[in-house]
Amino acid sequence: MVVNYVKTNPHKSQAKLESMNNIMAVCLTIFGIMWAFSPDRLNGPILLQFVLAIPLLYVSGLAYTKVAYRKEVKFWDNFGWFTSTVATAFVLNIVGILIFLLGRVQIASII
Repeated sequence: MVVNYVKTNPHKSQAKLESMNNIMAVCLTIFGIMWAFSPDRLNGPILLQFVLAIPLLYVSGLAYTKVAYRKEVKFWDNFGWFTSTVATAFVLNIVGILIFLLGRVQIASII
């Protein structure tokens, strides 16, 4: 007998949507601040990760919306998890690169 452990869950969907919206807001804020104050730091890898992270976060939110109201939710739950994981990895990598660049500039100005 096969038991379906993945069920429609509006509370999970709402929590995931809130976290994806918060991460997307952070991502857009970082992008806006960088564009306004130091557009020279928006090099290829950082810009590419912004371009990939924002739509993936949006798609993840849409997938988790389907988890709240569909009967067949396993695909959407897995798809939402995958897209949110990849997007969060991009955002964390952006933050890491920016911290590295900021630290490198401060160390160079001390020496």
